[in-house]
Amino acid sequence: MRHILPILAIFLAFGCGQQETTPSKPRIIKIVAVNHPLAMFASQVGRERVEVTMPVPEGIDPREWQPTPDEIAEIQKADLILLNGAGYAKWAQTASLPADRLVVASNPRRDDWIQLENMITHSHGPGGEHAHPEFAPHLWLDPLIAINMADSVGSALSEQMPEYQDDFRSNFALLRRYIMEESARLEVAVNTNRELPVIFASPTYQYLERYYHMNGRNVDWSPDQSPDPFEWASFDNLLKEHPAKWMIWKSEPIPEIADRLRELGVESVVFDPAADKPAKGDLIDAMRRGADTLNTVYDYEE
Repeated sequence: MRHILPILAIFLAFGCGQQETTPSKPRIIKIVAVNHPLAMFASQVGRERVEVTMPVPEGIDPREWQPTPDEIAEIQKADLILLNGAGYAKWAQTASLPADRLVVASNPRRDDWIQLENMITHSHGPGGEHAHPEFAPHLWLDPLIAINMADSVGSALSEQMPEYQDDFRSNFALLRRYIMEESARLEVAVNTNRELPVIFASPTYQYLERYYHMNGRNVDWSPDQSPDPFEWASFDNLLKEHPAKWMIWKSEPIPEIADRLRELGVESVVFDPAADKPAKGDLIDAMRRGADTLNTVYDYEE
């Protein structure tokens, strides 16, 4: 009996050791997003449950990026592929992407897409020429559409991991609050003088203009390339009918442009639409800086 007890103790010790197991790590949802707002929505709502990639190289407009076949093959491996809608990321319209993993985040608000006046006309076979409408793509500049896009992303995450849907909902609610707080600042600034004429340096801000009822006109200028004489002449004519004192840019224009505008009585300011990741912070930070910009334009002191 004295020999049996030590042996039994050794057996129990080894048995307890064999029952120890390393807890398995929870699955991470791998996500590809076609622009920064979608990537930010996924990161903020999914938090530690997601791994978000935006494959567009730095310095390239996500709307114009064209991935290589190898890059598309990598995108196809993602658990979720987040698309913007409204014709954004044209490569996605022709690439072979898994339909069951695609999320067009703005589809629930499709009726709110802004149709552009110019449409592409072409023909398919004997049917003759017909036109396809084009839409303004920077949907997230309307805060209600942005919130709905984030909600679509959250719903897709909940389908992937229903056990964490309460966490996703809580994270989404916080994101929604941040968006509406900055939106309120934008709205207060514009409401001081909605009739104030402004000029947008590129056709990017349609949703911003519509939501906040801004009195804006668009040109299509690059911040790093001076307009030609014809464009300057057209701009002079625009100022005669729309006497703006402020021009809103995606990024700082080169001094040559800014100085020439100043001679015409027009100051340049920046409102980054944040299609690509801002140099500092994220979309919410860009909205915050945008509110500061509009406070300057509309001469509003918080």
